[in-house]
Amino acid sequence: MCGIAGLFKFDGSVTKEDVAAVERMNDILFLRGPDGGGVFADDKTVLANRRLAIIDLSDAGKQPLSNDAQTVTVTFNGEIYNYAALRAELERRLAEIRELVDREAHARGATSPLAARVESLALRFEQSHPTLTQALAGVVNALGAMGI
Repeated sequence: MCGIAGLFKFDGSVTKEDVAAVERMNDILFLRGPDGGGVFADDKTVLANRRLAIIDLSDAGKQPLSNDAQTVTVTFNGEIYNYAALRAELERRLAEIRELVDREAHARGATSPLAARVESLALRFEQSHPTLTQALAGVVNALGAMGI
């Protein structure tokens, strides 16, 4: 099952009270995800997740999850069914990047836009969730327009 909660403030005015409110929301979701929970907060965003562990029972699946640079944080309710293939592709790309100097790694990263990642997720849901697919297509178009 799992569960997510959160808020976003464009003006960057997240307060301690906002964080506490999202933590209370997350507490209410406990029965949807009794195997773990987490909260991420910065000046604009508060994300919370309750986890029902099915495939990965370790703490490695804890959410919200951030990249190493702490520039992207995600939480979601669902399952990525082709995670093994995506992981293999990511490991291959990481092995290539490790062999490069910093400037080359940055240039390579620029040729792998986020829009392509979102599009690959949209393809997974194309037939079973047409509304979600349509929404993800809008995200892909917006990311492409921004050059991301």
